[in-house]
Parts: sequence; structure tokens; C-alpha cells
Amino acid sequence: HVVDLAIGHVKALKKIQENAGLKIYNLGTGQGYSVLDIVKNFEEAIKKGARFGFHIGGIKQSFITGAYRSGMDVKQTELRGSFFLRGAGEYSTTDYAEIITPEAPHMREDTVMVGGMSKSADLRYRGQFDVWEIPLIMQYNRNGKYSLEQLLNIVNAGGFAVGIGEWRPEKDGQYGMYYLKQS
Repeated sequence: HVVDLAIGHVKALKKIQENAGLKIYNLGTGQGYSVLDIVKNFEEAIKKGARFGFHIGGIKQSFITGAYRSGMDVKQTELRGSFFLRGAGEYSTTDYAEIITPEAPHMREDTVMVGGMSKSADLRYRGQFDVWEIPLIMQYNRNGKYSLEQLLNIVNAGGFAVGIGEWRPEKDGQYGMYYLKQS
């Protein structure tokens, strides 16, 4: 639904450029969904073998931000170009790394504050993975500025200080922390 909404916003902006003035557009599908509908659809997708993953760029950024926030002597731009990641899971793509989990995620309800300066509470429903791993392949320059040991420490710094996902430590959350498990 997020992609549909984004496409709708882009089309609305193009229309505004063509003909300025006040126009009201309905970006909905005409059918509302209850929380029960969403939870039921989530559970159905899991039963049908749904796969989950994280964007590789977000994982890499958590490493880089974690190094910086942990006080490591790194330049973020240098670090960004010193290693490359790709998912190693069976269903990973060039952009996403598959989450491997022994059990299906369960739906969690979070209260979040939205709305900029005049914040209001909103409920968000998210799949929570209690036990998970993301197999990754890291390529790096052995003759570069950062050694393998330094890069592995940077991975762990990212897992502790930043994490991944919506309610990660970087956003004052308590989920999404990770550590390196070498194989």
C-alpha cells in the first residue's frame, strides 16, 4: 500500500504543476481495513510462506552510523566505500537480505508519536522476530584503510548503538539489536 500511496502523491504533484489551485484527491482504494483484517492477512501470508528481509543499504548504514556513534575514529564517507554487502540467504536479492528465523514473527502493537511539532499518538502494527539472523557476504579491500578486524568491530558497534528496524536502539527502541556471528 505504501508504493500505491507514493505513486498517488507523485501524480497529485504533477497535476498541481499543470494547474495550480485547490484540488482534493482521494488516495484510498475505497475499501477500509480493520486491524483485525491486517493481522489476519499477515498471518495468512506467513502460512503461505511469506519471506521477510531488510534493505542492504539500511544494514550498511547501521554499521557506519554505529561506528561513528561509538566514538570510533572513522570518516563516514571513507567507511562507506571501504566495504560492500550482499545478502547470502536463499531468497536474498541485490537490494534485500533475507531474515532467517526458526519461527514465524508475531504481530506487535506500538504507540508512536506522529505529526511534526503538534505530535499525536498513533498505533502501528509490526511483525516482531524474536530469534533471527541475516546471512551477509562482506567484500572489502584487504589493502585498504580498515582491517577485517576493524570492520567486524564496526558491525558489532552498529548492532549495539543503532540496530535495524522501526523500533531500533537509535530511535530509543529496544528491538533490532544484532551482533556478528562468524561462520
